[in-house]
Amino acid sequence: MGVLGLYMMGRGYRMNGASMHGKICTVLLDGFMLLLLVFPRIPYLAVNILTAVCVGDMLVSFGLYLKMYYKADIL
Repeated sequence: MGVLGLYMMGRGYRMNGASMHGKICTVLLDGFMLLLLVFPRIPYLAVNILTAVCVGDMLVSFGLYLKMYYKADIL
């Protein structure tokens, strides 16, 4: 994301901040990491489910950002 952001800024496109899906992704990731730090003895199944949710959310957010970049005719 950072590389694409720098590329877009070099072409004159300015971002107005993170999109809502990026903010939701950050909140979920930070919340799950905090949960894993506060409760280190969570069963492996729960850890795997939390990790899968985080990975899925990051992939959706990544896809939505790519869609935004293509719509802006940058890529």
